[in-house]
Amino acid sequence: MPWWGELIYAIGQCITLFPIAIGLYRIKHLNSSTLAVFFWMCSMLCIQVYSTLQYNAGLVNLPSYHLMVFLNALFASYFFINILSNKILKWTVILSGFILLVFLAINPFVFISMEKSNGLSMAIESYVFMVWCFMYLMELLKREKVIQLFDSAPFFIVIGLLLYFGTAQFIQLLQWYVSRHIKELVHLFRYIDNSIMIVYYFIIGIGLWKTKLQKT
Repeated sequence: MPWWGELIYAIGQCITLFPIAIGLYRIKHLNSSTLAVFFWMCSMLCIQVYSTLQYNAGLVNLPSYHLMVFLNALFASYFFINILSNKILKWTVILSGFILLVFLAINPFVFISMEKSNGLSMAIESYVFMVWCFMYLMELLKREKVIQLFDSAPFFIVIGLLLYFGTAQFIQLLQWYVSRHIKELVHLFRYIDNSIMIVYYFIIGIGLWKTKLQKT
């Protein structure tokens, strides 16, 4: 692994601390939606640490990723329900979020094993998140009230979600394909994935910081 690859990997392993630190610093300014995002980041850090410990101990850490995917859906559902004002869009998130959570809860026990990769779950979740992001952006375009997007915490968080979940699945598909052909490209895609993850958590941190500027 080249030195820049090791640097990207190292930053990717600890970048979760950035939004958590911002959230702790602005904890009094967080509302229900951004507070959910803060706890979301905390849960991701806990799973990341636990999964790493399992891997270093030679244990199967795939159950941790099943839990991570479920928590992603849980916190994201709550976040979008709170930031959407249109009743139709809000109920769309409620119903689709409920179906997604049920599927993610039973998938490791019914359709696959807890010790097998959850690529299908991650793919479905990513596509659902992208739809929710587009729903929020569509609602923004239809609002008559003028808002300052760069002062809007939900806007930054949604852009971060759209960036990460919109590209993560694409990269994973490429990794799965090239792993059978060109081994060097696997490492390259991992660097790209970590780079996108760094940007994602950085944007989430900015969103938590911006919470003090608005009440939505």
